[in-house]
Amino acid sequence: MASQPKLVVILGQTASGKTGLSLDIAKRHNGAIICADSRTIYKGMDIGTAKPTQTEQKEVKHYLLDVVEPNSSYSVVEFKTNAEKYIKKIRENGKLPVIVGGSGLYLDALIYDYQFRSETGLDISEMTDEQKLKLAHKLYPNELTKIDSKNIRRVEQLLTRGPAKTLDRNSVKLPCKIIGLELDKPLLKQNIEKRTDSMLNNGFVQEVKNLRAKYGRDCIALSTTGYAQICDYLDGIIDKSELKQSIVKATLKLAKKQATWFKRNKQVVWCDSPKKATAVIEQYLKEI
Repeated sequence: MASQPKLVVILGQTASGKTGLSLDIAKRHNGAIICADSRTIYKGMDIGTAKPTQTEQKEVKHYLLDVVEPNSSYSVVEFKTNAEKYIKKIRENGKLPVIVGGSGLYLDALIYDYQFRSETGLDISEMTDEQKLKLAHKLYPNELTKIDSKNIRRVEQLLTRGPAKTLDRNSVKLPCKIIGLELDKPLLKQNIEKRTDSMLNNGFVQEVKNLRAKYGRDCIALSTTGYAQICDYLDGIIDKSELKQSIVKATLKLAKKQATWFKRNKQVVWCDSPKKATAVIEQYLKEI
C-alpha cells in the first residue's frame, strides 16, 4: 500500500515565527508554500501584514500572496478551492506542500470536511419582516432558536442561505501534520513590539497613505489590525506618541483571538519554539 503524500501545516498567533519556520522547512525538503492568511492575499499590503520579502519569495515559491486588490473581496470558499488546486500542482512538481498562516477559518475549511452554506433560491425581497420571521419558523424552527431572531438580517440569512453548517474536526479531508507555534506571552509581546518598530521604521505609514490615495479611506482592508491604527493617526484621532502602543495593543488582541480559535483543534501539535517544531516536522517527514 502506497504511503500517504506528506503535507505540513504550520499555524499560530501573529509574530510567533511561522514565516521563518515555513521557509526553513521548505528549503530543507524541496517545498513550496501556500499562505493561509486573510490579509496577505491583498496587493500592496506588504509591510503591515509582515508579508514574506521579495528575496524570501524568490528563495521559495509562494502561492496565494497578492491575489486581489484591497478593495476586492476574497472568500474562504475561493481560498479553499485555490489552495486545493495548488496542493495538487506542488505535488505534481514533486515538491512538499507547506501551508502556513494564522487565519483559522481558512485552515479549517481546507483541512476538514467543512461544507459551506449554499443559496436556497428563496426570494424574500417582497416580504415584510413579520412574514420573513413566520417563514423561518416554518422552515427552520430548530435553527431559529440558535440565532437572534430579533435581528432581521440573521433571519434573512437563514432564509436565503439555509442553516449554518457545523465544523467537524474529527472528519479530516486532507491528511497532514498540523504544527502550532505557541510562544510564552512575554516573548510574543516582545516579538510584536519589535516587529511594530520595524514596520514603522520601514515605511508602514507611507504604505497606508498610498493605499488610502488609491482605494479610499473606507477600503475594508484598511480596517484591519495595524492599518486601522495608522488610519486613526493620519486622521488625527491619535498622535504619533500613541501610534506604536495602539498597534501593539490591537495586535495582542488579534493574537488572543487566534489562540482561542486554534485551541479548539485537538490535532495540533503545539511547540514553544521553532526549533522544537522543526524536530517534530522532521520526524513526521521521515515516517513511511
